[in-house]
Amino acid sequence: RVTKDLLVGTYNFSFPAGLVKDDHGNKSAAFSVTVNVGATPTSPVKPVVSLISSANNVFKLKFTEEMGSSAVNLANYKLDGNALPAGTTAYFDDADKDSVTITLPANSITITGPAILTVSNVADKFGVVALTTNLPVNIVDNTAPTVVSAPAHNATAKTITYTFSEPVKLLSGDTTNHSKYGIYKVTDGDYGPDVVAGTSIVLVTMTGNSLTFTYTGSLTSGTYIVDAWGDKIVDAAGNVIANIDVDATNYLFTVN
Repeated sequence: RVTKDLLVGTYNFSFPAGLVKDDHGNKSAAFSVTVNVGATPTSPVKPVVSLISSANNVFKLKFTEEMGSSAVNLANYKLDGNALPAGTTAYFDDADKDSVTITLPANSITITGPAILTVSNVADKFGVVALTTNLPVNIVDNTAPTVVSAPAHNATAKTITYTFSEPVKLLSGDTTNHSKYGIYKVTDGDYGPDVVAGTSIVLVTMTGNSLTFTYTGSLTSGTYIVDAWGDKIVDAAGNVIANIDVDATNYLFTVN
C-alpha cells in the first residue's frame, strides 16, 4: 500500500515470487507493474465573454477563445429577459470565431436607454460551456411612428388631426412656415402636384400623439391627404414616419 502522495512521474513496482498464494497453495510468480502518475485533474477552462461595443442596436462581443456554433445561436441570447426580436442577426466577425456581432432589426425597439444582454449556453469549439453572463448594453428606439387611425376632419373648425402611435414632432421644429404643408385631393389613386385651390395650412399644432393642421378655404366631396413637403415628422428618437402614400389608407380622409 502506498501511504503518501506520489510526485508526478513514472513508477515501477516489482513483486517477488511467492508473494501470495491461492487456496491450493500455488505461489505467485515474480511480476512488476508500471504506474504513470499525472497532474491532479483540473476542470476545463471556461470561455469568458465581454462586451466590446454597444451602439445603434449593434452589440459586439469578444470571447477568450474560439467558439462553437452555439455562440451565434440567437436562442442563447436574451434582451432584458426576452428573446431577441425576430429578424435579429448574429455572426462571427472572422475566421478566428472569437468575436460575435449581434444586430437588432429596424422597427424592433421602442425605447431608448440601458438594457441587459444575457449570454447563456454558449460553448467553445471543445464543447466547454461558458458561465451565464449579463452584459450591460444600450438600446435605441428604432421604430418609426405610424398613423393608428384615419385622420379626424372637422369641417366646422377646419382642422385635420392625425393620431400617431407615439408622440411626434416636426424635424425642423418649424411650425410657422406653413407653406411646407398642403391639402391635396386624391384622384385615381394619385394626388398633386398642386394643393386644393383656395386652401392653405395656417396652423400646425402638436399635442401628445396628435398632429393637427388648421386650414382656410373649403373642401368639396372627395378623398384628401395632407402632405408635408420639405419637412419630416419624427418621434423623440428621430425616427421618420413612413413615406406618406395614398396606399396607406390611414393617411386619407373623406369629405362627404
